[in-house]
Amino acid sequence: HQLLRDNRAERGHKKNCSVKTASRQTSMHLGSLCTGDIKRRRKAAPLPGPTTAGFVGENAQPILENNIGNRMLQNMGWTPGSGLGRDGKGIAEPIQAMQRPKGLGLGF
Repeated sequence: HQLLRDNRAERGHKKNCSVKTASRQTSMHLGSLCTGDIKRRRKAAPLPGPTTAGFVGENAQPILENNIGNRMLQNMGWTPGSGLGRDGKGIAEPIQAMQRPKGLGLGF
């Protein structure tokens, strides 16, 4: 008798699962979501494949003259092509950030 009642409650939970979790959809805690909801989300929005490693912004357009950062540097005496710093011996190009494949460690 107890087993029958538990099965009914479980079926009711599965039936109402989407309704109950609607308010939790912004939650990052996946443990509270139903298995069916998680499977549907994975099918609806597959994760993008691994990206190729390279420099972030390597295909970016050059910085425009009216860019606020460019204007600030020029107002402080910097000229395009010269290095940073009082003597102009600092870096001349922006630091290149490397894009690493997801899940790759720091490489130590």
